Amino acid sequence: MIFSCYMTGIFRKGLYLVVYAVFALTLLVRYFRSIMEIEGFAFLSAGCLLALSIYFDLNQRKIPFDYGQVQTAEEGFRFVGAASWLIDSRHSALDALQRVQVKTGNPDFEGTACTRINLP
Repeated sequence: MIFSCYMTGIFRKGLYLVVYAVFALTLLVRYFRSIMEIEGFAFLSAGCLLALSIYFDLNQRKIPFDYGQVQTAEEGFRFVGAASWLIDSRHSALDALQRVQVKTGNPDFEGTACTRINLP
């Protein structure tokens, strides 16, 4: 609801959601193998939770609960989805760092700000 208050003119909320969906699906198709190798669960859970947030946002008036409860659920899905996205980003960054360490044969990155990270 807040999003629609700020968006006026020729662009509507539906157009932005379609663009977001196309962009997300393009990334998923293009990088599916890498995503699943690194941390597929975090990526998929983030996507599902953010999709639930969008669903609740679009259908707020149709859901038979108090407006405050629907807003709380929507914001909760968005927050937990964003946290999952951060976990996925962390795993992706650690994977990239580990690949560089293996390629260079220098796990300590001496002379740089990077330090050795022991992956679980």
